[in-house]
Amino acid sequence: MDKELRILILEDVDADAELMEKELQRGGLLFSAKQVKTREGFLEQLRDFPPDLILADYELPQFNGMAALELAKEYVPTVPLIILTDLINAEASVECIREGAANYVIKTHLIRLGSVVKSALEMKRIREEKAQAEEALLTSAREWRATFDAVNDAIVLMDLERKVLRCNKAMENLLGRPFSEIIGRTFCELLHGFSEPVRGCPALRMQETCRRETMDLSLGDRWFNIVVDPLNDERGCLIGVVHILSDITEQKRVEKEKAILEEQLRQSQKMEAVGRLAGGIAHDFNNLLTIIKGYSQLVLLGLQEGDPLRENTEEIQRATEQATDLIRQLLAFSRRQVMEMRVLDLNIIIQNLEKMLHRILGEDIEMVTHLTADLGRTKVDPGQIEQVIMNLVVNARDAMPSVGKLTIETTNVDLNEEYIHTHIGVAPGHYVMLAVSDTGVGMTPEVKERIFEPFYTTKEKGTGLGLSTVYGIVRQCSGTIWVYSELNKGTIFKIYLPRVEEPLEEMGEKRVLKDFPHGQETVLVVEDYEEVRKLAVRILSKQGYKVLEAADGSDALQLCEKRKGPIHLIVTDMVMPGMSGIELTERLMVMYPEIRVLYMSGYTDSRTILGADDANYIQKPFTVEGLARKVKDVLEKNADGLKFLQTFDIQYQS
Repeated sequence: MDKELRILILEDVDADAELMEKELQRGGLLFSAKQVKTREGFLEQLRDFPPDLILADYELPQFNGMAALELAKEYVPTVPLIILTDLINAEASVECIREGAANYVIKTHLIRLGSVVKSALEMKRIREEKAQAEEALLTSAREWRATFDAVNDAIVLMDLERKVLRCNKAMENLLGRPFSEIIGRTFCELLHGFSEPVRGCPALRMQETCRRETMDLSLGDRWFNIVVDPLNDERGCLIGVVHILSDITEQKRVEKEKAILEEQLRQSQKMEAVGRLAGGIAHDFNNLLTIIKGYSQLVLLGLQEGDPLRENTEEIQRATEQATDLIRQLLAFSRRQVMEMRVLDLNIIIQNLEKMLHRILGEDIEMVTHLTADLGRTKVDPGQIEQVIMNLVVNARDAMPSVGKLTIETTNVDLNEEYIHTHIGVAPGHYVMLAVSDTGVGMTPEVKERIFEPFYTTKEKGTGLGLSTVYGIVRQCSGTIWVYSELNKGTIFKIYLPRVEEPLEEMGEKRVLKDFPHGQETVLVVEDYEEVRKLAVRILSKQGYKVLEAADGSDALQLCEKRKGPIHLIVTDMVMPGMSGIELTERLMVMYPEIRVLYMSGYTDSRTILGADDANYIQKPFTVEGLARKVKDVLEKNADGLKFLQTFDIQYQS
């Protein structure tokens, strides 16, 4: 656009307004902007700074985008107004469009702002041009003849038999014929290839109603809005028909995007609900798994090698581990899984997945692996990187509906300055590369450009979250992902993860169930789930601790108020009815300033509340050894604290 746009921004957060301007600049728009935060400022700038476009926050402390929309319709009715919001709310977005907003943009997707603004301005331009064309048709004959061929919309005049009397240059271009080959022929024949009118023909309807009739019509890959007006003589008698064809291809594209976006918003809400449900299920299910895992381990501790019950109990343990993995996968799908970064060898991850990948691909697709023997180490979340590989393999399978070949490759690479100049966002350095390639249908450049966008999918029943999740996981691991694809030539995804020099970490917990840490300190266990509480009490009592128990925060406070002796450690559930574990510990620290704290929870995102201090956290379901070691670690974490507690003990004993 050559003209500098005047953009009025209604936004109370300066940082958000600045992000909007940056996105508009990135979109190539030439503009000057004014930011306002109140109704008074909004009205003042409508007068002093007549805008070409308005961006309005949906919700402000004393004013909002919908109120601004009403004012804009009153004072500047032709100026498009775009609503911006933090909330993903399908009903609110539909209301915005229904009330006259040009569009709406979620603030977490500001990358769309430039294209949305251009589309709104383009739609305004189309409306203005159409209005100008219709106005020209109502002017005098001299002006009409001068402007007829200058109108961008295709126009044709017909008699009552629908034969062409005259058309403009736009119509000649649309039909691909000169006027000499158009005049005298029926418009239906020229446009559709047969003489009889099509079903719902607006010209026929207009002859019956004697008023304007419209319809939208697709011609090839373009869409047109057809407006049919009656042509009357001076006495008002119908003597002909005026056809106007406006190219609304862009408008249809925008409308289709709006419909898709509304569906995506509804889908996103469903996914949020699934995420919340998954969190609740995980909490309750992890409590049950804690009981099953804990008591089965206690049984194992009491069984000798060769005992016939030992094999059965170990099967219970393995089933518990599988159930734990299922919960982890469910939470990974709903994006509520905490990243647990570990130094790993990607070759081991791939080898462990091979059997499952073969089952996913089926017998008709060949899978081969080329794994570099001296592959460097990288720091990733094992579960998340498994999800990345699974998603890429499933995508490859869908791209090979009959037969094909899938190749998984790992190697060490060094990305130099030459490479990073052609790959934005990549830093030079040492990387481990994971490549997944297929011999499938490939992608067009247009599809390849959008594959990592959330909710974008080419599958009829796809959610469009698979590759966006892959992209997010790779970026969270400080890596990058690139795709190379051509139509009918297959696709290659290449993932680059930074190499690290740290030692490898064990993939699983395979310690012998003996020689667990013991202690003599006093431990208070607070847990509303009775069976989990009794399990924790039994484990810690078995390890020599003096154990007190409480069913909730209120019981714990009453117990501590009556108790005269010290309490060295509180082991508390984070989520309990009435009082959370964090609130309880804050109150207990007033009574016991040096008390140590160990939080436990079945919610996998609870640990994020503690920030960096995750050393004082144990995830349910925990093992006998895991709880014993964690309690010992927390008690020994601060030597000064232990000295204080020992002195505290002596004082009470004396």
